[in-house]
Amino acid sequence: MTDIEAVASFKRRAEDTECQKEKKQKMRRTMDLKASRQCSTILNVLSSHKHGWLFNQPVDPILFQIPDYFDIITHPMDLGTIKYKLESNSYSFMEDFVADVRLTFCNSMIYYPRGDEVYKIAMELSQIFEGNWEEFERSLKCEQDFEKSMNQENDTLSNNPPQRLARRARIEAQTKAAEKESKRQENIEREIAIGLEKMKIIADEKDKRLKELEMLSPQSPGSKITPRLGQLSLFDKDYNNMTIKREGELEGD
Repeated sequence: MTDIEAVASFKRRAEDTECQKEKKQKMRRTMDLKASRQCSTILNVLSSHKHGWLFNQPVDPILFQIPDYFDIITHPMDLGTIKYKLESNSYSFMEDFVADVRLTFCNSMIYYPRGDEVYKIAMELSQIFEGNWEEFERSLKCEQDFEKSMNQENDTLSNNPPQRLARRARIEAQTKAAEKESKRQENIEREIAIGLEKMKIIADEKDKRLKELEMLSPQSPGSKITPRLGQLSLFDKDYNNMTIKREGELEGD
């Protein structure tokens, strides 16, 4: 290979590398507020796991009696450090957060042998993370597809005034129908409330009248009415006596 060919080959490789970097950069997604909250939620799931305490702090080789840990693991990472970076907005892209979480568990699976308990725990937590992150990815894709569909529809309507007008008219009609239904429901509720209030007033009035009748009843201790039944009985008795006496006088005559 001549010097010219070598230079050309090097230039092509450099251009390919730049293209790959640019493509990769475009695929990276910004860590916005919503993504940050979701990352925090997933991180809490991992940290609160019954074995999460093993990964919540930087590895202490003395405490865990693994003096050669940093000889094997050259890029240590832990969930506590990730949480600090997330809260301090150190992650510009979601992919950086994902890389650190995966690095945390990958380090443990590199240092500890496959049958070791820490290796198994790291594998379990790694699977939990991947499941939660995959679910988050699906929700993001659904939102992106919806936004894309809406944008396409808006573009179509923008290029087709009759459709745009028809859509606007349909939305206005739906809005008016919803407002009308809302007012109807309000009127129904108001009528029901008025009816219930009237029923309450009538019931209170009936109770009042019943109490007044009870006060006026002869059996009532507080009644102020003289028992007329007794008076009528006495009157009937006197009337009968007077009648008998009068009949005797007439016979005597």
